[in-house]
Amino acid sequence: INKFEYLNNIKLTLHEVFALYLSSRLLTLSFGSYSPHMYSSLIKLAQAAERVSPLMGKFIKSSAEYALPGKKGDWKNKIKILETITRAWADNKKVNIKYKSKKSSDIHKYSVSVYFMEPYTAGRSIYMFGPVNGEDNIRTFRTDRITEAVITDQVYSLPDDFDFNSLFSN
Repeated sequence: INKFEYLNNIKLTLHEVFALYLSSRLLTLSFGSYSPHMYSSLIKLAQAAERVSPLMGKFIKSSAEYALPGKKGDWKNKIKILETITRAWADNKKVNIKYKSKKSSDIHKYSVSVYFMEPYTAGRSIYMFGPVNGEDNIRTFRTDRITEAVITDQVYSLPDDFDFNSLFSN
């Protein structure tokens, strides 16, 4: 079984569908770039909503079209990079990345243990957090500056006392 095909069948209340719709819509509007995964998840959400509220389902379905491809930059490579990072994160495997510096055109290479991912709507970006090259401190990487990502065979584990919410307490 390919665990990246169909993960689960879930049952959602109307209010849970609405919460997922709002978060998906916010990401779609904030990032303004094509995501086949965002599109397909909104379509599935619309199908679930239609059972309870045809009006809500119709609206969610029409809003999914905003996630369709257009003249929105290098979306194929960005999606491939995000898919690679997601697989590495799910499998607890390190990912080797090439990262473009913000201050110069330099490209840096890192081996990252992906601890978590976080959207940042104000900056219209998604961030990856984790230690690099065997260090203990957590580094932050803006994913749209990653030019290449390759999953390694190196497995990592989160420290037992790791609390990602504490990183955002300030």
